[in-house]
Amino acid sequence: MPGLRWKIYGFDDEASMATGIYLFDDEEVMRAHMENLRKMEKAVDHASDLEMQVWDVQDDLSKITKGPI
Repeated sequence: MPGLRWKIYGFDDEASMATGIYLFDDEEVMRAHMENLRKMEKAVDHASDLEMQVWDVQDDLSKITKGPI
């Protein structure tokens, strides 16, 4: 997807719960992707109870750990 730099996937087998941490180029791309995820949740059986949070990137700390920012 244009504007998505990377995504980290996670899955909890015991809880049967998936997660993802995304990094986008800008807020507009992020909001569009969030809208697409909401539409997908309604259209498929395997995605439900979708929760989303928006967090700011801490540039200085991320650069120390070589985060792709």
